[in-house]
Amino acid sequence: MNKFERGDLIYVPSQATLFHYDSKSKNIKNFNVLEEPLNLLVTQEAQEGIIGVHYEGKTWYIRQKDIYLSRYINE
Repeated sequence: MNKFERGDLIYVPSQATLFHYDSKSKNIKNFNVLEEPLNLLVTQEAQEGIIGVHYEGKTWYIRQKDIYLSRYINE
């Protein structure tokens, strides 16, 4: 499994699920199943297999096993 760091560009395939947590209770507040693949920026390193990414102006979370390091870094 790759170790992703803050600032990495990652590839998220379609049908992956992004989670947004309630800041007070830490329960899942909202989720989004992607219809298309995306390249997203890592904002928080993995904790317990969950990684933070920048999506729609906020930090959303995704399982680390569902993402890949982007191949388009130098293109």
